[in-house]
Amino acid sequence: MDGLVEAGALGRERRRIWLPTAHPLLTAEARDEPLARVRSAAAGDGPIDARTAVLLALAGPARLLELVADKPHAHAKRRIAQAAEFVPAADVVRKVIAEAAAAAATSAAVIAATTAASS
Repeated sequence: MDGLVEAGALGRERRRIWLPTAHPLLTAEARDEPLARVRSAAAGDGPIDARTAVLLALAGPARLLELVADKPHAHAKRRIAQAAEFVPAADVVRKVIAEAAAAAATSAAVIAATTAASS
């Protein structure tokens, strides 16, 4: 993050002690250039450079397929799977996101049940 802050692509907003530091984008290029690389990789058939492979591999678990690929999505899904083979963190990210979604669903169910029981 420090390199991106020093390059002027990201800001650094230190919040209260229990909140993480935020790093907002400062330039459109900081968003547009990596997104263009990932979209091109998702649509293409050639080799994918390591930096783009990481972003593409994480797009699947983060459920960003609609952002990185035009319909139909079958080709992009294959490319995401190919990239994920070379990015060990992709499977971990997928599991963490699935666990967070399950925890949120459980919390919502408990709140709904508690609200219904107290009515």
